[in-house]
Amino acid sequence: MRSFSNAMKYIRLSVGAIFIALLFSGCGGGGSSSLFSVIPTPPNELYVSNLNNNSIEVFARDADGDIDPSRVLMGNATALHFPRGIAIDSINHEMYVANSGTNAITVYYTTASGNTAPIRTIAGDSTTILFPQSVIVDNINNEIFISSSIQDSIMVFNRTDSGNVAPKRIISGLSTTLAGPIGLSIANNELFVGNYDSDSILVFPRTANGDVTPIRTISGSATTLNAPTGLFVDTVNDEITVANWGGDSILVFDRLLDDGDVIPKNSITGVVSTTLNKPQGIFVDTVNDDIIVGNDGGKSVLVFKRTDTGDIPAIRTISGSTTFIDSPHGVAVVN
Repeated sequence: MRSFSNAMKYIRLSVGAIFIALLFSGCGGGGSSSLFSVIPTPPNELYVSNLNNNSIEVFARDADGDIDPSRVLMGNATALHFPRGIAIDSINHEMYVANSGTNAITVYYTTASGNTAPIRTIAGDSTTILFPQSVIVDNINNEIFISSSIQDSIMVFNRTDSGNVAPKRIISGLSTTLAGPIGLSIANNELFVGNYDSDSILVFPRTANGDVTPIRTISGSATTLNAPTGLFVDTVNDEITVANWGGDSILVFDRLLDDGDVIPKNSITGVVSTTLNKPQGIFVDTVNDDIIVGNDGGKSVLVFKRTDTGDIPAIRTISGSTTFIDSPHGVAVVN
């Protein structure tokens, strides 16, 4: 891990960069922008939540090797504390972070860097948030979904909620079969859940509430699911892509057809070339046909092609002391 002085160097550089960006956004061109107007989400960037450093690193989408982040969000004012899941809302130019250390969801502008405070925080007894693992944004219905692995529950809030507010819906109870839910994804009015403790993937209606039964469950020995963590539903290719933490692998299932004890349609696995080691968050970049995974045990971010299979090396690896990556969990790409 880098020294405190080196970390502060990143904070100072990031603060300078964001100030310059703000200054230019409010000057010239005769537009209506002001000095403090929201800057649009920059394209072609990769966001990484870094658990052990209490930070968010941002890299170029095609970054590779031991390189500097383009900016870092870090410091006491950020309120980042063991950040796990991360979600980018490029429509509203906001970034959502699940902080397992403070039982809170913190929200920032996507261009935030340095020691910058959240613009909103959801936290408090009324929220029922405890050890949040993942957060996802549903822009169509203006909602956010949060998984709690300790409570075996999923909470739903309005996207703009702030403070100590109660969820609008909670999925919880014996019928749900939730057991250590971590990864979440929304597609076509369905909610997909990576169920860590029962080695399964559960599918609910998007509007599910209370003690409801899943409409589909992928589980069993043929699936090779072993403590699934990150999960991403790809509606372009109708696939469910899963970070298989216990199996040091990436598994792919059919989004529309798979149910029960089914064999994955594809898997990236092997101890020689993949270098997968306790993979956590996962993101499928359908524009560039890439799979991006936070490789927690390997202190790296790995990028594979979506159609890769077997024991194959990553096409890109972000790792090393310059990257500042220590325990990557959530990953997200904006094209």
